[in-house]
Amino acid sequence: RALAQRSSEAAREINDLILKSGGQVKRGVDLVGKTGEALKQIVASVSDISVLVSEIAVSSKQQSVSR
Repeated sequence: RALAQRSSEAAREINDLILKSGGQVKRGVDLVGKTGEALKQIVASVSDISVLVSEIAVSSKQQSVSR
């Protein structure tokens, strides 16, 4: 009887651990997805900044030549 009770408790604990692990994995997957989206936005912003810096460089060169 004691063995059956310990086995039942152990099974419940294992089930709880599995449920917690599943929740943690889901949160991890969500965080990875959000991180990926943030990195895409960063890459797009860096690309925009690169274009703007190039335009500034061209404008500066044109201004220095026209003086």
